[in-house]
Amino acid sequence: MGMQKQIEDLLQDRVFEIFYGISQIPRQSFHEEQISRYLVEWAQKRGLFVVRDKHNNVLIRKAASKAMEKEEGLILQAHMDMVCEKALASTHDFSKDPIPWNIEGDYLTTGGETTLGADDGIGMALAMALLEEEDLSGAAGFDTSLLQGTRMINLDNAKDNEILCGSCGGEAVEVKIPLNREEKKEGWKLFELCITGLKGGHSGEDIHRGHGNANKFLARVLLELEKVTELKIARIKGGTFRLAIPREASLVLALPQDKEEEAREKCGQVYKNLKEEYLSAAEKLEIKMCPYNGQITEVHDAEKIIHMIMFSPDNIFEMNSDMENLVSSSDNMGELYLTDGMLHIVYEIRAARNSARDYIAQVIERLAEMMGGSSQVHSAYPGWDYHANSVLRKFAVKVFIEQNGQKPISRCVHAGLECGCFFETMPELDAISIGPNCEGLHSPQEKLSISSTKKMYKILKKIIEEMYK
Repeated sequence: MGMQKQIEDLLQDRVFEIFYGISQIPRQSFHEEQISRYLVEWAQKRGLFVVRDKHNNVLIRKAASKAMEKEEGLILQAHMDMVCEKALASTHDFSKDPIPWNIEGDYLTTGGETTLGADDGIGMALAMALLEEEDLSGAAGFDTSLLQGTRMINLDNAKDNEILCGSCGGEAVEVKIPLNREEKKEGWKLFELCITGLKGGHSGEDIHRGHGNANKFLARVLLELEKVTELKIARIKGGTFRLAIPREASLVLALPQDKEEEAREKCGQVYKNLKEEYLSAAEKLEIKMCPYNGQITEVHDAEKIIHMIMFSPDNIFEMNSDMENLVSSSDNMGELYLTDGMLHIVYEIRAARNSARDYIAQVIERLAEMMGGSSQVHSAYPGWDYHANSVLRKFAVKVFIEQNGQKPISRCVHAGLECGCFFETMPELDAISIGPNCEGLHSPQEKLSISSTKKMYKILKKIIEEMYK
């Protein structure tokens, strides 16, 4: 069966038909205008109550049947944006191109070209399909007074055998470090150093998996180069978004022409060491040093750059002392670039407690000050605390057992879910998070299980039916 025919068959399922429509619309993080308008128009065509606020959040409400008018409503919640990552060779333009679809066995993928956007497009599709059902009665900055109900199902989980009942809060820190600039010396040669082939992934869910950070790998190479040659840096670019673990990083460096051979040997040694240290995570790792033919006359001193990358906290900060195998706090050095004589680094901090989150931010801020730079904290969001007596979770556990034949795992997660934003103004909220199996989040290897998605839709419908018997 050809790929197009497989996709056409999949689109006979209403959830995937809706998800396909969502996949045609640009929705990069911080650029949700188009998807927001699409949702409003979708709701209006179906005669549903809809409100869109100044932040592009959209609330869609379906009226209860006469028999259920006195019952408390149920809130289904998903986020509209997607993390936009693509393969180095891809020419995909996230501002206008639809997300490519490919079917590989039970998985919907993009063929490794871009992120799929199942995080959390499939959550939106599940909720929208439920709103179309005739046999069912019906984030930060959002006006929660519009909500009618205190039970909420977040649809942003990626494992169909578990129920999430708590998540971390977080915030971003942006650092700027001024660098000394000078003219490239006569007799010096330019080279481009590229690190590629790492797995990357979700800066919360995958932070403990040891995938390696391409930005950190740059420091490993530069430290070794310093042992054999003086060097300067002209350009640097690592990672693309703070929420994704960097898979690639590159820089343009200048060094004496007669030091080229020794520099290549050092790159080869670092490559060998990292392959041995990271094993399967570095299966496709490449470190290449090639002549650079661009016109560059101005270079920067490397010392501050090396120090900032070396000493920046990255990866797990602390593990949870009470819940086994759960990361308590971490940060991801997600973006690294050089412009106008300034080194820019953007971090994403995640922590179970705001105090731990803010402490990591202070560590980064102090480091920036020591390097003569500045920092800015933004995009903070609260955590979601575990609630032991969740009635909604009890309903969900019962349904999972009936549908799957086994009890689901109930756990907290080291990722940021929007539930925490709602709890700030709705402390009485009862919330869970569920969703179908999805792997490789925040990377071009993202893939969504087709069978799991269909199973999750049945579970979701059954939870609602159980609640309103």
